[in-house]
Amino acid sequence: MRDPERIADLLGDLHILWRRNSDLRLGQLVAALTPRQLDPFYVEDDAIHDRIKEVLENGWVPSRDG
Repeated sequence: MRDPERIADLLGDLHILWRRNSDLRLGQLVAALTPRQLDPFYVEDDAIHDRIKEVLENGWVPSRDG
């Protein structure tokens, strides 16, 4: 079972990223965080959260190509 405590941290960072890029729709943001060859349905939460933190540190929104 996945740790439910992961949700608040992930959503907090997603909130910050989305506010910085508020012109994007949620689906666009999630797609931009997911490498093109992967379906977001199968990407683990920690991988998405790591990508969000990377983008927050670098100050840019990635294309779907990375």
